[in-house]
Amino acid sequence: PAGLAWPVGAMACLALALVVAVRLVPQQRPGYDAFDHLLSNGCEAADFSPLAALAPARIMTPPGLGLQILSRRYPGIAVSTIPFHRSSPAISRLLATFMTTSPAERQAHLQAYDYVAFCRAPRDVPGLARLPLFEALLNDRPVAGLHAVLPPSAEGLAIYRIDPAALE
Repeated sequence: PAGLAWPVGAMACLALALVVAVRLVPQQRPGYDAFDHLLSNGCEAADFSPLAALAPARIMTPPGLGLQILSRRYPGIAVSTIPFHRSSPAISRLLATFMTTSPAERQAHLQAYDYVAFCRAPRDVPGLARLPLFEALLNDRPVAGLHAVLPPSAEGLAIYRIDPAALE
């Protein structure tokens, strides 16, 4: 038993030091920014019924939303991304679409789709300036070639029909 005093004491001191260190380090909540809202939000509580009224279509979606739409099995509806590694090129295209300030680049990214959909986010979410298309649509500003299918709302699902002829 005397031989165990040293290892047990050392472990107790180490545990105490760890507890003190954890309490001294300020706890910060991870920031949830515009990219998180765009990519992760699946609109789980939203009304998806407007999708049933769409003709067969390809929809550019963020991964979280794409998975929600796919799980509901609307006939003829195809989504661009789901949260799996095979969607990496489409996720990259989605981000480029929402990040670009070039109308020609946006048109090139959107031309293969009939609709773009996303989950609404707070209008003052940090990092929104880095996603100009997201910022414009969240603030109900018109974007050439995109026409709202649903009336604007503060939260929930947003669907825009893409008019390729009107895209700049």
